[in-house]
Amino acid sequence: MKKNLLTILPLLLFSLTAFGQLEKGNILLGGGVGFNSATSQMEEDVAVVSNYENSTLNFSPEVGYFFRDKWLLGLSLPMSWYDQKTFLTNSAGEQTMQNGANTNSFGVAPFVRKYFSISEKLSFFAQARIGYYQSHSEYTNYSDSGNSIRTSESNGVTFGTAAGMSFFPKKWLGVNLSISPLSYTTSSSQEEGPGSSSEGKSSGFDFGVDTSAITLGVNFFLSKK
Repeated sequence: MKKNLLTILPLLLFSLTAFGQLEKGNILLGGGVGFNSATSQMEEDVAVVSNYENSTLNFSPEVGYFFRDKWLLGLSLPMSWYDQKTFLTNSAGEQTMQNGANTNSFGVAPFVRKYFSISEKLSFFAQARIGYYQSHSEYTNYSDSGNSIRTSESNGVTFGTAAGMSFFPKKWLGVNLSISPLSYTTSSSQEEGPGSSSEGKSSGFDFGVDTSAITLGVNFFLSKK
C-alpha cells in the first residue's frame, strides 16, 4: 500500500498597482512551498513487515527584477527538509523502529526568465538557474545493542531549466504552471560514522518527467509606476 501527497503552494506577495506586469523596472517578490509525504510497506518474510514513512518540505523565497521588458533576473533561496523512518512490524502487531534519516539543505540560486507573450492574458516562459547548496544529513540505526549514527556534509553546484506558462486573469495577477525537465548537479561529500569516515564526489543529470517536477503558482508584481 502506498500513499503519495504532493502539494505545491507558492507564496508570491504583493502588488502596488495593476499595470504592465512584464515591463522593465518592475519587481517580483515571492517564493514557493512544496510538501511531499509518502508511506509504503514491504513484506520481509511471513513474520516481519517493513513500513516506510517519508516526508519532504521545500521552501524557496525569491525576488526578481525586470531588467528589460519580458526579461526577469532573479535570486531564490531554496531550502528543504527531508525525513525518513523505517519500522518493523512482527506477526503479533508489535512495531519497532529500525532506522531513521533526515537531511537539511540550503542554497543560493540566481536565475533568468524570458516571457513570450501570446496575448494579453497568456504568456509562455523559459528559465535557467544555477545555484550553490549545502546540506547536512544524519542516519540513525536502532538496535538492541545501541544506536549508531552516521553524519554526512555535502555541498555542490546545480544547473536547472524550467518551462511553463502564465495566465493573467487580471493585469496584476498571474497564475503559473511550470515543469523542470532537466538539471545537472555536481557535489562533494564527507561522511563520518562509528569507527570510519569517507569522502566522495558525484555528478549527473536528473530528468524530471514525473509530477514532482510540476509547480503551480501565483504571481504578484511591484510596479515602477
